[in-house]
Amino acid sequence: MEMIGADAAYVASGFSYFTVETLLLHTDLTARKACSPAPEVADALERFAKAHAGLEAERSGRLVGQPPAGARTDVC
Repeated sequence: MEMIGADAAYVASGFSYFTVETLLLHTDLTARKACSPAPEVADALERFAKAHAGLEAERSGRLVGQPPAGARTDVC
């Protein structure tokens, strides 16, 4: 695995070196269109959402790819 834009000094300084953004789109393969998730999936997603409610994501609210204020721009 290669980390782009993060070296050991960046990670050691306390910055996170990974971001996960997920979009869940459930699809009815027969109708070939989006649909509601199956009840067991909806229940699991609800539990996940409740477990993470109130947690604040590091640097949340920025555009994807937008560097945080004061971020190093000399690494790619």
